[in-house]
Amino acid sequence: MASSSHGIVFNNKIRESPLVALQGIDLEEYFSKEFNVPVVLENEANLSAVFEQDFGTNQETRDLITISIHRGIGVGIIAGHNLYRGYRGMAGEIGRSLMTNDLDSGSRQLVKVESLCSEDAIIRQVMNAKNLTKLTSEDLVKLYREDDQVKQILNHAAQLIAEVSYNAIVSYGPEKIYFNSTLFEDLPVMYEMVRDRLVELGIFSPIQMIKGSRMTSLLGASSLAIHRALGLDDYLLHFRWPKEVKNIN
Repeated sequence: MASSSHGIVFNNKIRESPLVALQGIDLEEYFSKEFNVPVVLENEANLSAVFEQDFGTNQETRDLITISIHRGIGVGIIAGHNLYRGYRGMAGEIGRSLMTNDLDSGSRQLVKVESLCSEDAIIRQVMNAKNLTKLTSEDLVKLYREDDQVKQILNHAAQLIAEVSYNAIVSYGPEKIYFNSTLFEDLPVMYEMVRDRLVELGIFSPIQMIKGSRMTSLLGASSLAIHRALGLDDYLLHFRWPKEVKNIN
């Protein structure tokens, strides 16, 4: 079996788990004893990248990245057909990149990117601006279409996402770039703003959005579990593309 986690995962251990307190808990040992099967633990963004490689229609692509924007922001990196994790699994943690946040007081403060433009951060900003206690995806779409203040918040977030994505792209040099975000699926105009801004900045690698992103980590995890069960961790396997997922321009 395989499990997806937000945060840093290395050697089948959760090293950092900022959203759920899982570090220090040996999930591999627990699930192995409970179900008597091989267990693979991996970062959510990494699994999305595995999905794009192992289920992709063109496996000639050797280098690709998936940029996941959910509760945090992370990059999954395939380099030379291999998942690149970096030292102790720290590669791709772009949500921890520092960005200057200009405050209303005129002062400047260094903050983590994901505190400004992750899905959770955007929802929190809208709720604070509109004095809401809850916000559904349908509410957010409606507010974006009807409320200029909310539109400004989301448009600004899209610009920040484009900036941090640009830095990731020029750092890793991928042949293809995929955005993985339920927020982008609900509001395709946000993806279009990010994509168009990246083109303006000079990115020429193909950029696509994953539609059906809720499935990609699951399917990437399935691929790793199959590799592990068959003893084929170092082999490139190709799986049939699922009808629930599309890559769109």
